[in-house]
Amino acid sequence: SGTQRWRYDLQSMSQAAPSIQDGLIYLLLGGRSLACLQDQGNAAGLIWQSDLPYNATSPMTVWLDTIFIGSGEGGDARLVALRRVNPSDRREFAEPNARVQQPAVGGETIFVGADRLWAIDANLFAGQEIVWTSPDVFNVTAPPVYVSPGIVRLAELYAADSGGTVHALDANTGVRFWTHSFGATVTALAVNDSSVFIAGNGVVRAVSRRDGATQWTLPVGG
Repeated sequence: SGTQRWRYDLQSMSQAAPSIQDGLIYLLLGGRSLACLQDQGNAAGLIWQSDLPYNATSPMTVWLDTIFIGSGEGGDARLVALRRVNPSDRREFAEPNARVQQPAVGGETIFVGADRLWAIDANLFAGQEIVWTSPDVFNVTAPPVYVSPGIVRLAELYAADSGGTVHALDANTGVRFWTHSFGATVTALAVNDSSVFIAGNGVVRAVSRRDGATQWTLPVGG
């Protein structure tokens, strides 16, 4: 009906989208505090609240019983993994030296874009393991996008760097199979069955997932 079911006073600004899993709502409060709410919205619905080591730099990605979120800038940057039932049970991937973009998950691998692009074992709690580090992608400017099955590879990952280049990678090995020069800072990527959509600098462009060739470009005025 569109009528209000409930409301909850965050008592601070939230600048990232919430995540929902198994009927629970995960919110970023202010810059660095995570909260878990039941879908009822009153004070009794607050299950837990926990602080990150530094301000969050990305929205959350939820995988099974784990929340992944970027935290910190420069040398303090890291990917934090927290158990949904117990946020004190956490691990950190501290290799990044720049703001971490929202990570992507494929299978049991999580793809982390910052000053480099890494594929790491999503189950950090079983031991931190880097699956691969891309030798081609640096200074990632938008959340990477994972898709399986791929068109050229079994699974594919798309990432954009600070030079305005979009890279298509084999998600299992990190090997690059094409690039597309967008010519401006890329702020978002999306994908469907045949195309990668690139947004930035007031333009949306579609390119072929097979070879990176431009299909169309549309100015959007912002």
